[in-house]
Amino acid sequence: RKKGDELILTIGNVRRSIILPTTLALLEPIGADFRHGELVIRFK
Repeated sequence: RKKGDELILTIGNVRRSIILPTTLALLEPIGADFRHGELVIRFK
């Protein structure tokens, strides 16, 4: 979920908020995958 320049990640009952750089804050997140131990988020 995105709120302004913040990306809010929720997994189970754990929630984290990440401030996005301006270039990503203008885009909409469209999906995410867990690859090789890293969370990869796709933006459009």
